[in-house]
Amino acid sequence: MKKQKKVHQPHDKGYKYILAIKKEFIKLLKGFIKEKWVDTIEEENIVRIDKSFIDNHFQTKEADIVYRYKNGEDETIFYILLEHQSTVDNKMMFRLLTYMMEIWRYYLNENKISIAPQADEEEDKSTERKPFKIPAIIPIVLHTGSQKWKAPTAFKEIIKESERFNEHIVNFKSLLIDTSVIGDEAFLKQKSVIALVMYLDKAKSFEDFLKKYPIIAMIYNQLSPQEKRMMTKWVNDIFKQRFDQKTVKKIERILQEKDPTEVKKMITNLERVIKREQDQRYNEGRQEGRQEGRQKGREEEKEETAITLYKMGLTLDQIAQGTRLDKEKLIELLKDVER
Repeated sequence: MKKQKKVHQPHDKGYKYILAIKKEFIKLLKGFIKEKWVDTIEEENIVRIDKSFIDNHFQTKEADIVYRYKNGEDETIFYILLEHQSTVDNKMMFRLLTYMMEIWRYYLNENKISIAPQADEEEDKSTERKPFKIPAIIPIVLHTGSQKWKAPTAFKEIIKESERFNEHIVNFKSLLIDTSVIGDEAFLKQKSVIALVMYLDKAKSFEDFLKKYPIIAMIYNQLSPQEKRMMTKWVNDIFKQRFDQKTVKKIERILQEKDPTEVKKMITNLERVIKREQDQRYNEGRQEGRQEGRQKGREEEKEETAITLYKMGLTLDQIAQGTRLDKEKLIELLKDVER
């Protein structure tokens, strides 16, 4: 296996940075994979394999992360492929198979297991031949693009006449985490760094960020210092891709604050920067008569945020603080909303 190359896609590099932490990897599994075996995975039995198995041609387009799970003498390998392409790739399953073959090749070399046929005279007659077995590989595609994943998730779907030959062809099915179809509440209920960045990653405009930040700020304060550092680093990296240079410099100055107690102040300042940029765009080339409509839109966004926070179990006081809505208005708004 060749030496691991640098991930050139900052977006995928950000996710790989977070999922390299075992706790976050397990939270991803338990939060978004609906399989019975997920509950049996224990952190002390998991070890990350610090290698990339992606073909050189795709190193700049996708990233991967690999974990080995030991359960007694049994071994399982979890292989996560990180995809952030704007278009869904129909060749994904074929590439997954080639990456899995590389993982098995790595396993055989690491354990000094030869697949060459053994002559009878080379065998030790006094010992019983052990059965040849390799670890299961569980492929998982984490798709964080804006479009819904519509490409095949089973290998036989890319094979001609697969139904005709059925059992006699190679087949496996990949697990898929498609953030484009997961609702906001599913991310927020997890209260993990990986869930929060997937939630925040869905914001593609200034308006989206303004809507999401009050919610992020409240959950952020419940994270550990290490989790806060991870979250701040990810936010900083992603902002560099999405905003103009002038805005990025302002955001960078705010995000340099490392003291966890200053997080709330940092986010408040960040909201002001984003809002100022937003208002500047609104004021250029728009008539003053549109102002009332924009204000109404902001109020509607605050009300939607309040409903989301209420369903998460926050108190009226906390919701009022996060949305800056009047408490009496909140009581009227939420009276018919079920938690």
